[in-house]
Formats: sequence, C-alpha cells, structure tokens
Amino acid sequence: MSVIEVLEVADASTKRQYIRFPWAIYKDYPRWVPPLLQDAAAVMSPASNPLLQTGPWRFLVALAAGRPVGRLLAGLDTKFNQAKGANDGYVSQFESVDVVAVAGALFDHASRFLAGAGAVRVKGPVSPTNGDEQRGVLVEGFEHMPALFQAYNPPYYPRLFEACGFQKLYDYFAFRTPLDSIPPPPEALEYAVARYGFRADPVDFKRLESEAQDIKQVLDASMPGEWPDLIPPTIEEILAMGRRLRGVGVPELTRIARAGGKPVGLSVALPDYNQVLKRMNGRLFPTGWITYLLGRRSIDTVVMFITFVVPEFHNKGVTQYLYYSTLREALRLGYTWGEGSTVLETNTTMIRQVRRLKGIHHKTYRVYCKHI
Repeated sequence: MSVIEVLEVADASTKRQYIRFPWAIYKDYPRWVPPLLQDAAAVMSPASNPLLQTGPWRFLVALAAGRPVGRLLAGLDTKFNQAKGANDGYVSQFESVDVVAVAGALFDHASRFLAGAGAVRVKGPVSPTNGDEQRGVLVEGFEHMPALFQAYNPPYYPRLFEACGFQKLYDYFAFRTPLDSIPPPPEALEYAVARYGFRADPVDFKRLESEAQDIKQVLDASMPGEWPDLIPPTIEEILAMGRRLRGVGVPELTRIARAGGKPVGLSVALPDYNQVLKRMNGRLFPTGWITYLLGRRSIDTVVMFITFVVPEFHNKGVTQYLYYSTLREALRLGYTWGEGSTVLETNTTMIRQVRRLKGIHHKTYRVYCKHI
C-alpha cells in the first residue's frame, strides 16, 4: 500500500468520504445494515449529537493514493471523566481495510490528539452518540445480522485493534429468545405485585416532558456507580432520546414501573427496525420511506435495550415484572423473537434474569483500551 495520509474532516469533501466509506468495506458482507445517511450526518453535528457536546473531538479519514481506506472518531468525554475520576479518551466508528498500517495510522493520530488534550488512556469503540448503540467490536456471532443499534464489523477488526496495542477492557453480551418459549410468570411474581403495589405503564410520548422527569429519577437512583461505561444522562439527553423514539417507538414496549405514584423502574424496547433498514441502503428518498412503511409490518423481533430498577425495589419482583410484561405484550402484538442487547459481562444479575427467560447468548462485543 502507498503512503497513508490521515486527514481531519474539515470540509464537505472529507465529510462525504467519512460518511460513505463503510459502503466500500461492507460490499462483501451481506449481514451489514447500512445506516440512514441523514443519521450518519447528524452524528457529525454537535447540535444533534450529545457526545460531541462533552469535550473536544476529531473525525479522521485515512487515505492511500487519494482513496479512503479508513476512518475514526476520537474525542474526550469530559463529563464522564469528571464523574468517574478518569482521564480517558475514546474512539468510535472505526472502519478500516484489512491493513494494520492503516489502523495504526488512525490510532496514532487519535492518540496524539487525545494525549495533547490530557488523556492518558484511550478506550473504545464507544457509542458515537453517548447512547446504547454501536458499542464495542463484534468478536463472536458474525453469522447473525445485527439487531437495532448493535455493531457489526468484519472478523478482522479485533485483530487490527490487538495488533495496534489494544487490550480487552470488557465485553458485552447479546441474547436471543423465542417469545413463545418464555415460561409463564411464577406465582411469586403475582405475590410481589400485590405486596409491593407496583405496576408498569406504557410511556406516554404525548407527555414526554413529565415522563422524562420520572425516567431521570429512575436512572439517577438505579445506575450503578461501579459500572465502567455509564453515568446517568441529563434531562436534555433523555428528552432528545425521547423525541428520537417518539416517531418509531411502540408505547406498549417502553414502560415505567410505579409504586404509589412514584417511579421505581424503567424498561425500553423497540421493534428491530434493522430488518427494514437493511433494504433501504441508507436512503429515505425517493422510495426508502415506502420500504419502511411496508416493511415494518413484517418485523418479527423486539429488542430490549435497558432495564433499571431503583435500589429500594431490588429483589421485589419489579425487574421480572418489566421483563414479563414487555415480552408478553410483544408476543401479543405479533412479534416472535426477543433480543436482549447489550449486557455488560459483569452484570450477572441481568444475565441470570435473561437466562431464566430462555435467553441464548449469541453475540459478544468487546471494548478495548490502550495507555497513551
């Protein structure tokens, strides 16, 4: 390969190269799901991407003989670092041809930028929006199409990370279960509902502002401080996500648990829209929206993203109730599969709950780290 040049995205031409490059990588990977081009562009805008509002960042494109051969997002999440007492930089949206020198050039450029901004370690891939999507490198389960928000990559990506000096930080697991195999709720769950007086109501997207306040109460109280990858979102981030989901969410699949009028739990699930996005090749227009409207009726999988319960309601059946009520409602609505995504490998409580619902571990995503 000729000399590799790494450019920071600074104009319309390099931005287009950055956005369009994945199509060159995945032309021979039929399970890849193209993102919507308008969403890919929105990720690059601080006005629409919460992650870019947390600290300095750079979008990078690697060129060889004038042609794109790789890309990378690198930055610092100063809010996260302050909350965790860390000095970490992050990388995201890594894509590269199968050449170690290309990956190395991207990571070296990112490391110099991050070290200059005060980072002593770099980790990733993280979510490019500070959300739940595209986290980690797929290391197991390449035969499966990614569900909504899941990462997908060629099998050689883990080798590129490791050849460039990265080591495993932690893994995420994804689980899949046929909804008609879920056992009926245990009698003890009915007893817990009666004893502790909770229920789970669908989120009312028409009352998003007030619902967001309840969601924030749950997340602030329930997100474990020892988790290495998450801190509670701001109310602005919750509202932004709510607006994003308002047009595509199924209210019955996103639920807030309450006891005595107080929010005590939250679960978020969505239809696996990747089954439709796969056919749209990144475009809503001129015909992509028709594909979406017609194709969403054939989606057979619901993806559960998060489940949180406030500490005082741990071990009182709320988590199980959210699982059962959501997945049984999904079965009633005509879905046949449930996907649990993505669960941190150290979250043994949730893994145990998923396995009780006949969940099968079928994908693994790895987050790497490297001292700089």
